[in-house]
This record gives sequence, structure tokens and C-alpha cells, in this order.
Amino acid sequence: MQRPNFELLRDAFAIIDGIPDSAINLWTWRQKGHEPACGTIACAAGWLAMHPSMNELGLRSRSSVDGMPETESASGFSALRGFFGLNFDSQNIFEGKGWGYKDRELGGRIDDLSEKQLWKRRVLRLFQEYNEPFDPKVGEGLHLDARGQ
Repeated sequence: MQRPNFELLRDAFAIIDGIPDSAINLWTWRQKGHEPACGTIACAAGWLAMHPSMNELGLRSRSSVDGMPETESASGFSALRGFFGLNFDSQNIFEGKGWGYKDRELGGRIDDLSEKQLWKRRVLRLFQEYNEPFDPKVGEGLHLDARGQ
């Protein structure tokens, strides 16, 4: 089984952690403009594709208005899968609310989380699945105890 690139996922987690909740919408790559600016709304993947450190590593935002992430050889979810070393199941950390990695575990509690919190929970659940260590403080309030449904 392919192991995700947890070093890159840690970097991605830190980047998204610094973006306001109100600027995250998991249903769109990017809205409003070609660059991150006041009023820009994007999903986690959209924000990561605009971030300079991710750009240096080969993930970028397609120049069209939608901002789809791309690499040298792929775009969209295929690009994310290859860049972060994800499989078809774990690539769903980037899906819309209710469709993402381990979202079903939450049941009605999914509505308790902002889209940013939901994305962070998905990443940390992936860490849990691979017994990859993380600071428990970053998981507070993310319902990481809701498992196995």
C-alpha cells in the first residue's frame, strides 16, 4: 500500500491552519480572482496550489479562473494524489463536505465543523490510519474519536 507523503501533508496542514475559516469552501477550487487576495475563497487544494512553498515543489494553480491544482503531469484530483502520495480513497481529503475521507464517521456532527476544521480532521484521520504521530492539541474539537462507523 502506498504511504502518503506525511512531510508534505504536515506542511499543507500548517498552511491551511493559517487561512481564515471564512475563506475555505471545499466545493470550489477557487473563486474571485487569479491570486490570493482579500475576498478570495478556495478549497484547501486551491489554497495550497497558490502557496509559494507548494509552487516550488511543483504544485500550482491552473491559470484559468477556476484555479484547479496541477502538476507537470496531471491536474485536479490526479495531481493532488500524485503530489501528496495519496491513493484513491485518501485523495478524498480534498472532497466537498460529506463526501470526504472518513466524513461518514461523523454522522450529524459534521455540521459542528467549519469546512476548514473538516479538512484538518480528514488529514489527522489519515495520520491516525497510518499511525503517523501528530500533536494532539491540533486535533482538539475535531471529533477524532468518532471512528469505525
